[in-house]
Amino acid sequence: MRFFEEKNELSKKFREYLRYGSFPQTLELYDTPEEINTYLDGVYTSVLYKDVINRKGITDKGVLESITQFLYDNIGNLCSIKKISDTLTSNGRSTSNHTVENYVNALIDSFLLYRASRYDVKGKELLKTQEKYYAIDIGLRYYLLGQQAGNDLGHILENIVYLELLRRGYKVYVGKVDEVEVDFVAKNTEDTIYYQVSASVRDENTLKRELEPLKRINDKNLMRLWNWYDIGCTDDILSIIDKEFRNRYVNNMLHSNVKEFIFHFGDFKTADMWINEPWKLAEFK
Repeated sequence: MRFFEEKNELSKKFREYLRYGSFPQTLELYDTPEEINTYLDGVYTSVLYKDVINRKGITDKGVLESITQFLYDNIGNLCSIKKISDTLTSNGRSTSNHTVENYVNALIDSFLLYRASRYDVKGKELLKTQEKYYAIDIGLRYYLLGQQAGNDLGHILENIVYLELLRRGYKVYVGKVDEVEVDFVAKNTEDTIYYQVSASVRDENTLKRELEPLKRINDKNLMRLWNWYDIGCTDDILSIIDKEFRNRYVNNMLHSNVKEFIFHFGDFKTADMWINEPWKLAEFK
């Protein structure tokens, strides 16, 4: 019984994290969610004005806020400086690529955003175009975007996996293999691990699509496939993985859900942090 109670408590905390994030005081406000927006408004305003506008000498607050909202709305999507500039122009905020680049760098330097560069897995080199951006906190993203922030579960899961990999000391890139993409290439001094993150792989076609980039990688580094649902390597999924990989790397492939990744793999202290001190999950920043 205690096992199921603890599991239910972890699931509850995980859902709260997906909605409210992990800034220090959000833990105290989980039971009064109406106060969380007030707290996040203070965090956002403080960082935007003190760390970005004042320290970086930003002159156009409106453009800065538009860039922030655009990138928070497009976590997990490939973005170029030109695309951001063109979008702002089409929305009536004409600005140069140079200004956009300076403002994006200011947001990154102030830890409102992270930038993930692309990495050519076969060529083993960094690429200079089409990066991805991730929010420093999922709750802050929800504050900025409102209810629509919860409509993109796949990219939300990507965001929290990205943050967790950083917390564990990895350098994290977006992988490119031929014309397909690996969600993350995580590197440290000892390992390289390839990650695919999906809201669900219950559908066979979706599972095959997620496995396709991994199939094209010819090394024997570890591969991980994470999804939202509380299912692990069922017989059906194992059968498809075995068939798709033709027994090449099945021993290096692990499939589970993101909650399991956060709670159990690599750092058993993390589960306690989710319940008691969730802000420590962001201390790497």
